[in-house]
Amino acid sequence: SLPLAPWSWKLDWELLRLSLPAAGERLMMRAGDDVMIAIIVKFGTDAVAGNAIGEVLTQFNYMPVFGVATATVMLVARSLGEGDLEQIDRLRKQSYCLSFVLMLPIALSIFFGGTLLTHLYTQDTRAVEASLSVVLFSLLGTPFTAGTVIYTAVWQGLGNGKLPFYATTIGMWVIRIGTGYSTGVTLGFGLPGVWTGTLLDNGFRWLFLSQLYRRKVGEKKK
Repeated sequence: SLPLAPWSWKLDWELLRLSLPAAGERLMMRAGDDVMIAIIVKFGTDAVAGNAIGEVLTQFNYMPVFGVATATVMLVARSLGEGDLEQIDRLRKQSYCLSFVLMLPIALSIFFGGTLLTHLYTQDTRAVEASLSVVLFSLLGTPFTAGTVIYTAVWQGLGNGKLPFYATTIGMWVIRIGTGYSTGVTLGFGLPGVWTGTLLDNGFRWLFLSQLYRRKVGEKKK
């Protein structure tokens, strides 16, 4: 039998340093999503139902990038340990391209089959319209989503989970919720206004994290 290591109550502070920002980043996303649902409720039950159906359909769009991101974190961390900065940069580019190439066909398939797929859940005209709106914005946001998720993974692999946490907190609570409420409720654009906020949020986080990465790489090369 294999010998068991002695039990220890000592906290691994390095593990906490790396994991807490990542957990906080997910918490900011989930809590922000609850607020977004509260905004969508203002548009009526048809909008809520259609939004839920659209999100069920489009969840398949994001599966490839989440899988690639998991591998990216591990490979970037290994390359960092080996001191191979050029490999990290190659991984960044390859991960983004692979994610986008895998996501786009799925997003297009769901977009073109959106009406048929939505009719599996409801025949309500307003709910179908809301679902198709979600499907459309999910397709339009494919490059932004891929960029946001991959750069988050790169930074976490580099041992800096705080930057994605800051980006998500600002993007979700200032840009997504702020834009979603102002365009969706105040200006009366409804669900498309809310999803415009989602696109702007993902675009901001992608730009923010990528620019800081390029700055970090530029400093390393000097």
